[in-house]
Amino acid sequence: MDGIVAYNVRLNIRAADYIKKKWPHQFVNVIPINWVSRSGGPNTGPFTPEEEQRVIELSKHIDCFMDQGWRGTFVPPHERKRFIEDLHCDYGTSGGIWLYHCVRRNRLSYFIPYPKATGRAIKRHYEDGVRACMFYQGPMINPAVEVNTAVGGRLLADPSRDVDGALSEVIERYYKPKSTSAHKRMVDLYERAEDAFFGNWPEEARRKPHRPGEFHLEPLFATSPQKSMYLEQCLTPKGRDDYRKSLISVLRSLADVEDGFRDDGRIERIRTCIISVLVDIENIGYKTG
Repeated sequence: MDGIVAYNVRLNIRAADYIKKKWPHQFVNVIPINWVSRSGGPNTGPFTPEEEQRVIELSKHIDCFMDQGWRGTFVPPHERKRFIEDLHCDYGTSGGIWLYHCVRRNRLSYFIPYPKATGRAIKRHYEDGVRACMFYQGPMINPAVEVNTAVGGRLLADPSRDVDGALSEVIERYYKPKSTSAHKRMVDLYERAEDAFFGNWPEEARRKPHRPGEFHLEPLFATSPQKSMYLEQCLTPKGRDDYRKSLISVLRSLADVEDGFRDDGRIERIRTCIISVLVDIENIGYKTG
C-alpha cells in the first residue's frame, strides 16, 4: 500500500489535470480532509517527509493547497515557511482559530470574540508565505461573529495592517460611538471578553498560544440543541468560574457605556449573549477557589 496521502494525491492530480484541460482558466484548489489520521484522531498531522514530497508533486498540478488545520495544520508552524518555498502553487490556511457554529442553537446564546487571535494568526501566516485563507464566519446577528468577520476581512485584504487598528475601525463603523472615550471603552470591552475566554484555557493549551484549529459550540450531530460543548472542551471547572466572573465584569461595564453609541441594537444583543453564556456555565457547573 502507498498510503492515504499518496492515494489522495493521485486522485487529485487526475481531477486537476482533467479540469485544467477542459477549463484552463479555472482555479483548482485542494483541501486535505481526512488525509492523515494519527494517534490524535482524524485530520491530525504532521505530514511525514515522504507525504510532504507527495504534496509537492501535487502542487505542480493545482493553484492552491489549503492546509485547513482542524486540529493543527498538517505542516507545523515552524516548518511552514520552508515547506511553502518548495511548493509550485499557493498555500492556504484558515485564520488560525475559529468557532464551529451550530444551526440548532439560538444565534445569541454565545459571545466569543477573537479578532486579536485571528488577526495575529493571519499576519503571522502571511509573513511565512501563506497566500490564501478559508475564513470561517457564522451568523452575523451575533455581535462577536460580526466583529470577528469584519476584522478578519480587513486583515485578509491587507495583512500589513495593525490588528488593534482594524478592531478600532470596526467598532467605529458598526457601533458609531458618540465620543472618543466611548469608542475606547467598547474596544476594551471586546478585548476583555476575548482574553476572558482564551486566557482561561488550560495551561497546556495556553503554552501554544491559541493553538490552530476549531473548537465546537456544541456536538455536531443531534436533533435538538445540546449543551455548550466549548465550555467543557476548552475550560476546566476552575476556568469556567474565572470566565464567569470576567463576563459579569464585562456585563457591568456594558451598562456603563451603552448610552454612548448609536449601535442599532448591537449592545442589547451583546447583553443577551453574555447572559446566555452565564446561564450555560451555571447549568454545566464550575469550581470556585
